[in-house]
Amino acid sequence: GLYYFEVSIVDAGESGYIGIGFGVHSAFLWKLPGWEPNTFGYHGDDGKKFRSSSSKGHNYGPPFTTWDTIGCGINFFNKTAFYTKNGICLGEAFNEITLSDYYPMIGLRTRSECIEVNFGETPFVFNIEEYAKVTFKKM
Repeated sequence: GLYYFEVSIVDAGESGYIGIGFGVHSAFLWKLPGWEPNTFGYHGDDGKKFRSSSSKGHNYGPPFTTWDTIGCGINFFNKTAFYTKNGICLGEAFNEITLSDYYPMIGLRTRSECIEVNFGETPFVFNIEEYAKVTFKKM
């Protein structure tokens, strides 16, 4: 299937050290997503993606800040993950994802950071239904 959620950045705080992603239940929660084994993350301060490593990460998308809405999606059929920013798909972030029970992860590191999360209770900024139609038609 396809899993997707969105995070609206109400206030990026002092430094914008916000990470959005997913990971396994056993992941330690005191680091940003992507810095611990079996976690994946896209970070707002530098726009980099991280996969199970606290190294320098890899360039992925633009940084994000106050008033941005970031979406995180996992396609379990083709074992990939993608992100969106303000309703625009940023493309594939991760591939060859091992099938597992993943949970949404959001990390905040500095004072005054504030977010709102949407798991589908209200309409998403990104048109996930259209994305699913196009993606699964290709399969």
